Amino acid sequence: MNKLCKIFTLLCCIFSGIIVITIGILVYSILYAPLVPENYTKQVKTGGEIEAKYIANGNYTVKDKSVETNTSAGKISYYYPEEMVNSNKTYPLVIIVNGEGIFPNKQESLFKHLASWGFIVFGNYDINPINGKSVGHTLKVIFDYNENKDNIFYKKVDTNNIGITGFSQGGIGVYNSIIDKANNNVFKCAMFLSPQGYNGEKITNYSFSLINCPFMILTGTIKEDIPFSDIQYLYQNNTSTTKILARKKDMKHRQMLYYADGYVTAWLMYYLQKDKEAGLFFNGDYPELLNNTYYQDQQISIKN
Repeated sequence: MNKLCKIFTLLCCIFSGIIVITIGILVYSILYAPLVPENYTKQVKTGGEIEAKYIANGNYTVKDKSVETNTSAGKISYYYPEEMVNSNKTYPLVIIVNGEGIFPNKQESLFKHLASWGFIVFGNYDINPINGKSVGHTLKVIFDYNENKDNIFYKKVDTNNIGITGFSQGGIGVYNSIIDKANNNVFKCAMFLSPQGYNGEKITNYSFSLINCPFMILTGTIKEDIPFSDIQYLYQNNTSTTKILARKKDMKHRQMLYYADGYVTAWLMYYLQKDKEAGLFFNGDYPELLNNTYYQDQQISIKN
């Protein structure tokens, strides 16, 4: 009898241990495991010289830091070129709006990649990014840093060149941040990566006609929750600004977080750093995007 009790106790301990380990792995996967591979810039296949150039890392060494706030933004993470600390010039700013649960620590490689191209990159840990309110809080923090003589960002942020990008629900967070009058039309360009609203919400409820800066929408072709016809409706709803729409072939929803990063970076380089070469993927007589065989359903509308 005692032997059976010992065996039972041992089995219970083993079973409990397996449960604890399983829960630990699950918690790590949800909260900490990266969704963007560290070497994604070498994994992504490209269909043009411009896409290939800007998917690669830039020339800047990158530093980063995180700070806690008492706002809906929660913790704020920022990445920047190391040279900035001792430089007298300003650097354009990119705000990344996280998708639901896709915080900066789960897409760190993306932040580093953009910072390597000479951007200051900010993101936060808002658990409800779709309303865009935390973007306003993050902007306030940045602007305060830019006026604080004791801060490394003092007079280093180019407030005339600010871009914003977001994936999934973060895409609608981008939309709400742009139309929020409290943000004073600070955004010079925007990126929507496979945008979607709350579960079951019709994305066509959002009026993209209200967007007043150049924007680009890129989605995948596999397992996207939002019908492409609805994405097209959003795109066609705006007739006042330069805009781009395309789908990357054979890409799932989650993969669009980073598989389109070559053109995301080029878009930001063109509008925020006046890089004319970067703009050739959508500008000129032979836009690269239209001939890129890794994309389909490409549409470009230029407004001067």
